Order: sequence, then C-alpha cells, then structure tokens
Amino acid sequence: MKKISLLFIMIFSGTLLLNAQINPEQVKEKVLDNGLKVVVIEMHQSPFAAVNITYRVGSTNDIEEGTTGMAHFLEHMCLKGTRNISSRELLEYYQLHGGKVTNVIARTGKYLTSLNMNMPSNMVEFMLMFEADRMENLSFEGFDKEKNVILSEQKRNESSLPKRLHAYTLDKGFAGDPYHYPVIGQVEDIQNMNLDTLTEFYHKYYEPSNATLCIVGDVEPEYVFTLADKYFGSIKNESLYKSEPEMNVALNKGEIRTELDLDDKYSSLEIGYKKPINKDIQPVFEILDKYLMKKISDNEKVAEVISNTGDIDISKIFSYVIIPKAPQDIDAIEKDMIELFEKLKLSDEEIKNIYDELLSDYYREFSEYEKISYLFGKYDVLFGDGSYFVDYPENISSVDEEEIRNTVKKYFVEQNRIITKIF
Repeated sequence: MKKISLLFIMIFSGTLLLNAQINPEQVKEKVLDNGLKVVVIEMHQSPFAAVNITYRVGSTNDIEEGTTGMAHFLEHMCLKGTRNISSRELLEYYQLHGGKVTNVIARTGKYLTSLNMNMPSNMVEFMLMFEADRMENLSFEGFDKEKNVILSEQKRNESSLPKRLHAYTLDKGFAGDPYHYPVIGQVEDIQNMNLDTLTEFYHKYYEPSNATLCIVGDVEPEYVFTLADKYFGSIKNESLYKSEPEMNVALNKGEIRTELDLDDKYSSLEIGYKKPINKDIQPVFEILDKYLMKKISDNEKVAEVISNTGDIDISKIFSYVIIPKAPQDIDAIEKDMIELFEKLKLSDEEIKNIYDELLSDYYREFSEYEKISYLFGKYDVLFGDGSYFVDYPENISSVDEEEIRNTVKKYFVEQNRIITKIF
C-alpha cells in the first residue's frame, strides 16, 4: 500500500510538552505465573502514574436469560470498595493523596470492563495494592441501593432519542448474537438482580488470566513488576476461564429494516452496515468515520448526527443516528445516505487531510497518562495487542485510496445494511 509520510504534531498540555509518540522501547511487558499480563509504559514528563486494569468481560457475557446488565452492575460495585477499604475511605484517601477523579474512572462495554486510577507516582504501590484487593475482595456494599442508581441511568438512556434508536437497531440487527444485549441491561433484569448470581459472575471473570494491567507514567518498570507480583502474584484463577468473545459478524444476509411509529416528538433514522471487529480494518473505518461525519453534517436536511462506530469498544456496526430538521425529510435523508455510503470515494489527498486530523486527535490523548493506560488496555483486550495504540500513526498512514475503495465495495452494500426509523 502507498505510504503517506508521517506528520508528527507536538501537543501542549498547559505548559508541558509531551512526547509526540511512544517509543516501543518505553513499553515493557511481563506475564505473571497466574496469567495476569502487566504492561508498563515509562513516561517521565510529569510526576504522576495511571493504573488501568481491563477485564475481558462485558455485556456479551450476560448470556443467561434474565441476566442482562450483570457486567455493568459489577462495574458499579467496583466503585463501592472492598472488604478491607470502604468506598468512603477510598475516596478520602485517594483525594487526600492527589488522586484524580475523571470520566474514565470506570467503564463497561460489549467486551470489556475498564477500571482506572490516577495519582502521583509515589502512590503507585497503593494503586496496585487496591486493584489487587478489588480483584479478590469486593464488598458489594450497597447492592440494593445501587439498583435504583442503575435504573435511573437506564431511564436516562430511554429518554435519549439517539440511545433508544441505537438500542432498537442492535436488538433487531443482531438477533441471536450476544452483541444485541444492552450494556446497561433491561429494566426487569436489573430489578431482579440477585447478589449471589452477581458474586458468581465476579469470581468467574475477575481473575488474573482474564485481565490486562497497564501502568503509565513516572515509574520504573522493574519496580512496578515487583509490586505487581507482590500484590497480584498470589491470586488464583478460581474458574480457569478466559473470555474469548466472538468478534466476527454474519455479513451479506440481507437488509434489516425496522420502522417504528412511536408518536415521538422527533423523527429519526439510523443507517449502518455490519462489520467485524478486526485491527487490520480498523484504521480504514476510522478514516471513513471522520469523513462521513463531515459529509452527513453538511447535508442541509440534517439537524444532528451521532456516530455509533464505537467508543468503549469498537463496534460491529458502522452506523449513524440522524435527526432531520423537518420530519418529512426523513425519507429523502435515507436516500441521500445510501447514495453517500455506497458511492463513496476518497482521493489520497483527502485521506491524508483526514489522517492529519486523526493524528492531532491522537496526540491529545498524550495529555493524560490515564487515557494512554485506558486505551492500551482496551486495544489489548479487543485486539490481543495493545501496541495498536502505540503504532496508531503508522496504522492510519498506511491507508490509501485502493483500500478505501475495497472496503466500501465489501461492506457498504444493501445485503449488509441495517436501517431503523422512528416516526
């Protein structure tokens, strides 16, 4: 493939200039005897360290009838402390010693659960000690009260038109595939959640062999490996289970079309195409997403567009929720979108311009060690190799006009299309 020359952009975080790209030599890995993968990325630009642990468990593991939402519920429990340190004690200690509470402190997706801590680097031992304790000794404090918290979150999702529309799309478009389950779970399942069942779920999936531990920041790798072995090394794998999610998808089985008359205030449309989760094709879809978001937003009939190409996980559907300026334009927008997708062409010059934008976005992640550790853990679980994040500039730069054309021809076809409309 034709190689576009790399454009290294230096990003400032306040007055601090961070390295433009992680050198592979900064990334050190070790697998403990119990199977826990430990990754250390040494960066000395600021005196902080971020600890991320990513478990291979998400809503696609909620496969028993009546158990949707278990992975997400368990994420909530992870913020309630352990049998050795309560949530109140943890928060007080965390903040007293310079810990940062951010919007990536805990996340659940289709395939993973991510837990994060970010403190001054002299607190790295505490962070590793606590994550090991969280792996073994969750207290499940406030289990019943947390149901109401999650039900309120679920209600907010229901009140969001884009989220509700996307839930319909997944439910109809991926029937028979665990991917169709909502991450947050269904109302009845949340209400009936059983503590014993959730505890069994915890012991099955929260195990060393089913996790990647990533530490980024002002640390020395050998010291961190010693601490990881000290706190995690004695933890056994009770179930000897390692989650191996199915990331392929049945293609070209025919268009799936759903039209719903819900008497909503707004009309809306979601249009998308199925795709597997695969690191080899991911760079192409990232370029396509950047391009299509602009094109769809420029359509004079469109009031709002939301990308559903993936955040916490990477999606099995490449889709957009579109809200028209006028309800009567929804059919015309559908026609415009089909033509846009299926006749899409990008020149090498257009690809390069998008590449420069994506690279700028990528380097903004370097302003926070927490983001780096989170993204490395995410890609390690999804792709079996967190270096996708480290190699991102090269991955994106390798995409050319021919690869875009072949991807459009393969995936953006009627037999692979999913359309959901709300009137």
